[in-house]
Amino acid sequence: MKKRLAVAAMAAVMTVSMMGMTSVAVQADDTVKIVTIGVQSGGSYWGNIEKGFTEACEELGWEGDYWTPQNAGNDSEMVQLAENALTQGYDAICMEINDLDMYGDVISRAKEDGVKLISLTDVGEENCDAFVGIDSYASGYSQGEKIAEFAKQLEYDSINYVTLMSTTDNASQLKNRQGIADAIAENFDGEVNEIDIAATDSNAATAQDKLSAFYLANPDLNAVASVDLYAALGAAQFVDENGLEGKFIATGLELTADAFNRVLDGDLMATSSVDSVGIGKNFCYVAQKILNGEDYDYSNPAEKIWVLPDEVESYCAENGIELN
Repeated sequence: MKKRLAVAAMAAVMTVSMMGMTSVAVQADDTVKIVTIGVQSGGSYWGNIEKGFTEACEELGWEGDYWTPQNAGNDSEMVQLAENALTQGYDAICMEINDLDMYGDVISRAKEDGVKLISLTDVGEENCDAFVGIDSYASGYSQGEKIAEFAKQLEYDSINYVTLMSTTDNASQLKNRQGIADAIAENFDGEVNEIDIAATDSNAATAQDKLSAFYLANPDLNAVASVDLYAALGAAQFVDENGLEGKFIATGLELTADAFNRVLDGDLMATSSVDSVGIGKNFCYVAQKILNGEDYDYSNPAEKIWVLPDEVESYCAENGIELN
């Protein structure tokens, strides 16, 4: 692949829509062409990744596109988008690779064409040029530590929990689940039981309904491990509607006004996320090093940020977040 030189001039941002994709393009002549294929458009996590990615493209003077599938989280559609990017001659593709079998052809084509592939999930150096995103196991371990910590505070004799994730065969989420389980086992001396694992189908109402059914069948249920955002949203609503504040462990997965209000109300024991704007920017900064032939780190995990009830007001004040 012929490397292209970046131009310094700031370019205009324009939004276009085609084939069910949303695209934010920073246009410039004879420059690097990069695309991020997001799981969805908008939202506190992916919306911030898009924001950081677009800002970095503007800074570098690159032509940067952000595409999403018509159906959020649809791997088949995202594979097709990646195939389109390879056909259209992009220099770098940034995306979440969830299934090596499903994304195998994309990985092979990218290698053959010299297209740099940056993955939001760590699928190994043999499958992508760099990992920029969340270390799934470490993120889960961090949540497991918090669950164990809160169980001690609440003087639990045992932790009886269910794990909720978008789909039960998602490779990165299964790593997250394992991290949670390991951390609880290593940091809690009492009995630990994972009662079940269930899919939210990326729907908060589904998460709440499944949690309610588990609670009805298992009155000793006292915690939930939320692997995806919708699980956390459903868990907060479950705690609220059942009056379980201070009796049931649930944690959030976003740093938004809604999540912070849930923490202050007691529906969530704490909430967490990563610097997702930074992830979007890092897509470009890591790609720049690779394209320029510079030394770079394969692994670039984002820092996990936890906010506890007594930290909410100061965190919001520092980050310009207005609480209701």
